[in-house]
This record gives sequence, structure tokens and C-alpha cells, in this order.
Amino acid sequence: MEQTLALIEQVRNLSPNAVRLAQLVSLAVQVEPELLRKARLELLPRVDAGVEADLWFSPLVQSENVLALVLLPEVEEVLRQQLSEDQRLLDRAWKVLQKVHENAPPVIRLEEEIIWLALSKRADSLEVIEQRLLSVIAAITKQNRLGLARWAVSALPRLPKLTHQSRAFWMLAFGAGALLSGRQIVRDEIPKNALENWLSWALPK
Repeated sequence: MEQTLALIEQVRNLSPNAVRLAQLVSLAVQVEPELLRKARLELLPRVDAGVEADLWFSPLVQSENVLALVLLPEVEEVLRQQLSEDQRLLDRAWKVLQKVHENAPPVIRLEEEIIWLALSKRADSLEVIEQRLLSVIAAITKQNRLGLARWAVSALPRLPKLTHQSRAFWMLAFGAGALLSGRQIVRDEIPKNALENWLSWALPK
């Protein structure tokens, strides 16, 4: 964590607006040039376009190509938490992301919604997250949607910690892991009730 904070401060000293922009787009699974531009114009209207390049080629980025960039997971986690400290700004960033990604694949939009819910202070956040993840489990078990299981294997470890309080999170983690890889996909302490009867219907027969 200390190294991540130091890295963010290093970039902030060079380009504080690049860190601000990174924070605003940190809800996204991947960040396209269109999203960077939209977030800058709507949320940082006084900042010039050069900040987009500052972020694109900064050490905060794990990978990038002409289509999109992906932030370092540890950087993403810190920036999301910082963004959640200003709930009004969080919701504004979410609205921008929704608009830009309205035609994105459903699993991308689902993951981004869960991220936003986990960071928001809505009273029903955990309940809605539970519903979303249960719908994924139902699609896997009843419709044999293995693509959703593959999504879960990659997405669940990236989700904010609040999602780990959801029973459906662990049902999906165990079920998808057993179905595709036979291993634990979330390196976290397993809840004591993880082996109760509710788990059996998430596992492959």
C-alpha cells in the first residue's frame, strides 16, 4: 500500500490533474479515449486536453493501446476509495461512465455498476449487489452460461471489499472457481458459513 501511495504522489507532483482524472475514471473496467475526454470536459472543465496524455502514459497505467488503458489494480483500489469520500463526485463520475458505456458488453456494465454500488453509501447497496450476483449465478446454473463463469473468475478478485459481505459473492466465487479451474479465485478469508447448504446449488454437479 505504501508503494502505491508513493507512486500516486509521484505522479501527482508532476501532474496533479492527471491523478484527478484517473480518480474520476477509476470506476471503469477499461478507459477509452472517449471516456477520458468526456470525464475531463464534464468534471474538470478548466483542465486542458494535455492531461489526458499525461495520464495515458503515466506509471499509474498497467497496460494501454490505441483503444483503451487499464489502471494498475492497486492504484485503482486507492483511487476508488478516495473518490468514494465525495459521494456527489462519485455519482457524477458514475453518470458519465454510464453514458459513455451504454453500449458496452453487459458484463462490463454489470461489473462497473457493482463497483459503483460498493463505493456508494446507498442504504440498499449490498442488497442490490446481492441481486445482481444472484442473477449471474442463475444464468450460469440454469442456462449454462459459462462465459459468465469466466467473467466471474477474472472480475470477482477486482471488486471492492464491500462485495465480500455478500453471500452471493462467495457462492459465485466457489461455483465459478470449481466449474472452470478447481481452485479458490478470491484470496481472502473464507466466511465460516461458506460450506452451508446454500453453496451446493452454485457448484457443478
